[in-house]
Amino acid sequence: MSALLGKDGTVFVVIDMQDTLLKKCHEWETVTDRCVVFLKFCHVVDMPIVATEQYPKGLGRTNLELAEAAGADFIPKTTFDCFGETAFLEKVESLEPKTLVLAGIEAHVCVLQTALDATERGYKVHVLADAVTSRASWMAQNGLSRMANAGVVVSNTESAMFEIVGDSADPLFKRMLFLVK
Repeated sequence: MSALLGKDGTVFVVIDMQDTLLKKCHEWETVTDRCVVFLKFCHVVDMPIVATEQYPKGLGRTNLELAEAAGADFIPKTTFDCFGETAFLEKVESLEPKTLVLAGIEAHVCVLQTALDATERGYKVHVLADAVTSRASWMAQNGLSRMANAGVVVSNTESAMFEIVGDSADPLFKRMLFLVK
């Protein structure tokens, strides 16, 4: 199986990017920007998006810029592992992906647990290192390290976009250029 990321059979999962938590995280503005860029890219290449919110009743809603870029319904959850939420599990299974691309917060909690569970379930998992964060950078780095050790491909938004398009002759290449300039 190729380590390169492809468009077919791939779903983008955005985890818990709620302002209440997000604005307490390391480099949250950069992470938000990178996540928005990849969300816009998903719309260019028609990649499905699944998004979650951790206990929105108490923690509030997703960052407005992200919510607008996602253009998707958000699945409320209380579990740290997204697969622990039945609605998430059913949504992902209905899309029949082979690969999940993950972004969100916190890298050492919900993103990590979701990535580990996804690999155990047989999914190929990529995490966008520039689109995940935690309250402290060392927590995020620890989460990314644990994911890499478990076989998750640690990538970044631009690498992922170029892997998915794959060829400058592909018409999608010209459509995505505004995201990397």
